[in-house]
This record gives sequence, structure tokens and C-alpha cells, in this order.
Amino acid sequence: MRRTLRYYASRPRELWRNRHKIRLWRRLTYWAIQQFGVQEKFTASYYGARFYPFPSSLSKAIWLFGEQFRRQDMLFLRDLLRPGDILLDVGANIGTHSICLAPVLGEEGAVYSFEPHPRIFGYFQKNIQLNQIRSIYAYNVALGHQNGIANLSDDVLDDRNWLHASVGKDSGVEVPVHTLDAFPIRVGNRIIKVDVEGYELYVFRGAEQTLEATQFIYLEIGDRHTLRCGYTTHELLDFLKKRGWRLFRFQSPSDLAEIDAKYTPPDVENIVAARDVAQLHARLNQYRIRLLK
Repeated sequence: MRRTLRYYASRPRELWRNRHKIRLWRRLTYWAIQQFGVQEKFTASYYGARFYPFPSSLSKAIWLFGEQFRRQDMLFLRDLLRPGDILLDVGANIGTHSICLAPVLGEEGAVYSFEPHPRIFGYFQKNIQLNQIRSIYAYNVALGHQNGIANLSDDVLDDRNWLHASVGKDSGVEVPVHTLDAFPIRVGNRIIKVDVEGYELYVFRGAEQTLEATQFIYLEIGDRHTLRCGYTTHELLDFLKKRGWRLFRFQSPSDLAEIDAKYTPPDVENIVAARDVAQLHARLNQYRIRLLK
């Protein structure tokens, strides 16, 4: 493996010409690693961090695609965050955002991470240990509008698992649910990244106090996810607008356009919510930010 890497490092044109063969090679090595159960003997590089090739969707994607995977997410959040910020990672999965963004926050910053699936949370903890990061506070819980117990789907594509809107479903994995307001989050400039496959509105309903002290939210919206949880994208956007949030969608990776609560995404997409547009401009001064008239 090392000999192959050295060969392509000295011949970048060969790397491009053989990219499909390399992808196949990565798939074969990932399969072999799973068959022999040696995940913790290998790692893949991803935005300054290392991740084990565990049997999970995100672990596999990092192994196969490297930094091309979720590139816009990572680059945007790197642009938005500043040293000393407090990042709340809701739906942390194996820790891609938490681990890769923790160094951006520096010694004065912190990451509070929430991942409900017990198996995926175990992978997350091992990735934290691998990268020797001490500023991540990780919780194996789901977040919602009330404390209790709920069922999380247990899909093979584990980055698509979602929490049932009502407690007591008889399928999936039973997980504890807490409100975000119940956690002692450090005071500071807070940014919330939330990706919970349609459960976002319930998370926000249990985070009224936290949201009041938050500057920015990076979230996923789309009726394909929200409708299965019992509400529409319009209801989610209206919830935020009524609490003073300004909402922006990506026209391109560095072009944000403001939207209102009636916006209907063509499918599922990420948007940005800001308390103060002036702060958004200050942090993203290299971006084009277009406001509603």
C-alpha cells in the first residue's frame, strides 16, 4: 500500500488517469478490512484528521472519496467558525464535523456532540481517541422536544437513521431523548450544526433557551425528511423566522441568498440561519450575501 501511494505521489498525471482503478482498489481494500475485522489497523485522512474505516456509511465514504465527500459542508463551516466559538454538533455520527472542526475553535473553544445510535457513537468515541482531541463533549443521546425514550431507525445506511416523532414505536433501536436546554453548554459564540433526518423542528422546540444564545445555525431542510416526522419544511422555517432568524440558501458554494418561510426546497438541502446579518457578513466577507427586498 505504501509503495502504491509513493508511486502516485511522484506521478500526479498517472493518479488522474487511473482514478477509476484507484477507486476500485479502495473499494476492494475496504471490503477486505471488513472481512478480516482489522478496522483499527488502518486510517483514512480527512480534513486534517484521521478516521478508522469502520463498517458505517460515513466511514466508507471517507475511505473511498476522501475530502471530496461533503466538501461544501466542511469548507463552509471552516469559513464560518472562529477560535473560541462553541460548536453544537447535533447528529454527530462518527464525528466528521466535530473532530475536523475542533482544531479551528482552538483551546478556548469547545464542541458539544450528540449522537443517539449506540454503535455509531462507539465509532465516534474511538475516532476522538485516535485524534487525541480533548475539547469534544460527546453524548450518546437523541435530542427532542421532551425527555423520554424513542426509537431510532437502524438502517444499513446509518447516516440516514431518523428518530420517530412519537415515543413507543416498535422498530429500530431504543434511545434516550433529552432536550438541548437540559445540557450545561458553555457561554460563548454558539453555532449549531444539525442534521437529524427530519427531526430538526423537535430539536429546536426543546432548545428555546439555547437558540436565544446562538448566533448561527447550519441545518438540513426538505419535505422528504420532515413529512415522515409529521410536519412540513414551511413549519420549520416559520418557527425560526418567528424567533428572529434570517434564513439563507446556497446559490453556489460562496453565494448565499435570503429566503422566507414560504421557500420550498426542490429536495433536501442545507441552509444557514443567522441572528445578525452584520455578523454573517463579517465572518463571510469573501461570500456574496443577497438579502430579500
